[in-house]
Amino acid sequence: MKTLKRIIPVLAIALIAGFMYPAQSEAVPTLQLYSEGATYDTDTESWLTFDNPFVLQVLGAEQPDSIDYITDVQLHFAVPDEHWDTSGSIAISGGGVGLLTINSGDFSVGTPAALDSSKYHGTYPSHYYTVGLPDLLVSTAGETVHNYVDLADGIPLSEVGTDTGDIQYYDVSYSNFFLIHADLTGTAVYEDGNTQSRFAPFSHDADVQVPEPGSLFLVGSGLTGLWFLRRKVAARKV
Repeated sequence: MKTLKRIIPVLAIALIAGFMYPAQSEAVPTLQLYSEGATYDTDTESWLTFDNPFVLQVLGAEQPDSIDYITDVQLHFAVPDEHWDTSGSIAISGGGVGLLTINSGDFSVGTPAALDSSKYHGTYPSHYYTVGLPDLLVSTAGETVHNYVDLADGIPLSEVGTDTGDIQYYDVSYSNFFLIHADLTGTAVYEDGNTQSRFAPFSHDADVQVPEPGSLFLVGSGLTGLWFLRRKVAARKV
């Protein structure tokens, strides 16, 4: 009861704050990762999908408007030590990559050179593999890129951050890894020829995870319970 009394005021304050300070759309980051149908995990600040295979979107935006294209685009797959398996593998295809199979023996241990401590969640040092991707032609591709985290914050699609950019789609599958984290880096080339290193912010990374056996058990036991309940109700009607 004491715990409940403590929680209620906190929830009330949170609700009041939500009404007083409605969610605001944010600018579209230069680089971001997204998977349609994924759930935004507020704890890890990453898009989380349980699908296998799944479609990973690599998005580049013209933000700021003076960016011409993004080169040296690198997709970094990382498997934390606690989820590492020497029989694991990842396969990626699409977006001009062809079909690439990454076996456990192909991974390095450490941190990708394009990342530093200010650009990732603390996943590294870890087992990682970097895939080089084609340039993102953000000024000429003419695609509409949204800030998908805005959608996760409850902002209507008509009001989310939007920019012109380039979207590449990759089919990704995996085996014998419980969790895979993905980061994205690249070099923005401006119209005046200047360049700047860019990376997908914390809040625009992606994770893929195998559902925990406990979760599958709960789902299965729940369905079994519903089946028995229906049998019991039917028996009473008879």
